[in-house]
Amino acid sequence: MGVDVATDVDSAKEFLISTLPKRWSYYPPLVLLPPTAFNSRRWKAYLASLSDDQRTEFYTAFTSAIHPNATHLAVNAPIPPITTAALNALTSSLSTATITHTPPTTPQNRSSNRSINTLRSPTNLTPLLGLFGPPPPSLPTPSTLPLTLFTTATQLSIHQIWSPLHTMFSRGNISEKSRILTPTFPGARAIPNSLTLDLYAGIGYFTFCYLRAGAGVVLCWELNPWSVEGLVRGMNRNGFGGIVVVGEGEETPAVELGGEGGPGVLVFNEDNQHASRRLLELRGKGKGKGLPVKHVNLGLLPTSQGGYRVAVEAILIGDGDAGEKGGETVGWAHVHENVAAGEEEEKGLEVKREFERLVREVGGENGGVELDGEKGGFRVKSYAPGVVHVVYDVKIWR
Repeated sequence: MGVDVATDVDSAKEFLISTLPKRWSYYPPLVLLPPTAFNSRRWKAYLASLSDDQRTEFYTAFTSAIHPNATHLAVNAPIPPITTAALNALTSSLSTATITHTPPTTPQNRSSNRSINTLRSPTNLTPLLGLFGPPPPSLPTPSTLPLTLFTTATQLSIHQIWSPLHTMFSRGNISEKSRILTPTFPGARAIPNSLTLDLYAGIGYFTFCYLRAGAGVVLCWELNPWSVEGLVRGMNRNGFGGIVVVGEGEETPAVELGGEGGPGVLVFNEDNQHASRRLLELRGKGKGKGLPVKHVNLGLLPTSQGGYRVAVEAILIGDGDAGEKGGETVGWAHVHENVAAGEEEEKGLEVKREFERLVREVGGENGGVELDGEKGGFRVKSYAPGVVHVVYDVKIWR
């Protein structure tokens, strides 16, 4: 019996149409598809059968059907914890080296091991349509910036800008952003006329919320220069005022912290382990010696533990003229962690114990710590099956 070619073709078309991506995000001018898009065996075979021009025509038609102003299309992927180059090197070494029982070296901070994806770069993003710019590891320079795609998202009337080829964005953080803007946020009344530190600032996910809530100045630390570029563009787009960027190894500027005419944000493009030194130098050079540090945001996942000590030092050493009386609240550390579902309270106690230890080391025996709010923290979102993103509000006093 002969094969009914027409029936096979119709069946294939019906399958392809029925399995077109039905979920996407639109970040002007980019349509971003989930990792499963066009990933089946039939879709791969169909796309491979097209010429380059036919494939471009297909992606163009698909993108325009989603949004008439969209010009770019890409498939998203989870942010990998290790760089591709490091993974390849590891695979190569394992294939030739003798396995020993020597324990591996654990990085102590974000810059001690550059093979870890400390920049949170979306290295597995797959562009399908449009020019995205020079690929990693290119840096933002006068020659690369004009060629690089930047996209935008608006949440809570706050604009954020980033380059999807070099930096990440998560819509799921909106619940924590909203919380920062409410009067019930722990320490909300202390935000105005104070310093806020954002130790893992990214493109300003939480920085802009603290500014909207009235923070006098936000001091940011961020390793990824592309994220810093997005933060600068976001500041300008939102009209939040002046911003000063300080590169690694550059001298701490003499600026007025919180004074009229001073910057709203200082960004240090370096490891946040320098934060305490920078803060003391700012105190010595500027005119804002009495502007206390009231909030420190630690927004790195899967864990922000590398910034715990930095936060304690910033709050206790950088409290200006405030907090000298025993038992007085000095500030809050907002600690982001990935936690196994059902173990939120246990993790909260672990965080509390670690901060208690650090407060005694830095501030002496008179200091204290408590979790402000629910013992299980504030649940931001589901991060993965069985894993939740939680923020613990740690109140610190001396």
